[in-house]
Amino acid sequence: MTRIASLTKITVALVFAALWTVAPAQISKKGAGYLFRIKWTKGQTAKYTMTTTTSGGPSAMAVNMPMSLKVLSVAGGVGEVEYNVGPASANGKPMGAAQKVVAKVDPRGKIVSGATQAQQMGGNITFPEGPVKPGGTWTGSQTVPGPGGSMTINAKYKFVGIKSVGGQSVAQIDVSMSGGGGQMQITGSGSVFLRTADGSLQSTNLGQKLTISGAQGNQKPMTIDMKISMKRA
Repeated sequence: MTRIASLTKITVALVFAALWTVAPAQISKKGAGYLFRIKWTKGQTAKYTMTTTTSGGPSAMAVNMPMSLKVLSVAGGVGEVEYNVGPASANGKPMGAAQKVVAKVDPRGKIVSGATQAQQMGGNITFPEGPVKPGGTWTGSQTVPGPGGSMTINAKYKFVGIKSVGGQSVAQIDVSMSGGGGQMQITGSGSVFLRTADGSLQSTNLGQKLTISGAQGNQKPMTIDMKISMKRA
């Protein structure tokens, strides 16, 4: 696999990983904290746009990708959700075909069916069990495909608090991540903003640094800086 092909595969995987953050989490005040839960509604839809820029690799890339979700059914609070990503464009040129995954996700964001397919696309983020006070933290992990095998990304989330962004009342969640596997290591950090009115995503901004080692050690490691932003369409 060429370096550019590897980067393309990684970019798509990380986009799917980020897509799980668009689940409409219901944010409710509980005592001194806030409870994050997903309240699925049959027929519910949402559309988003993601922009990813890279530097430091074989060539700079600007990837634009539409994303959407649709709730197919709900039973016992568990939503059967169809996620669609793409088709994407890289530097104005088509990059691969659109991809789709259907999974059943519980109110905390845990995949209860379709896990294998969903993990191949990028994993998921699970909300904490109980209420979280501003400054509170929790952890999670994701498994995504990468060059030379799958990689595990460990993340730490911090609920910063409630603020106003673009005229919207939002809950800010900061995230830091690190991990790797196969030929790749990754570190990164950023913020996710969820609307307090209905818990839907307002925006996401992430910065990541990828280090890809050469195949069989025959090439020098390549370091790539990525900036990822996602907004509601």
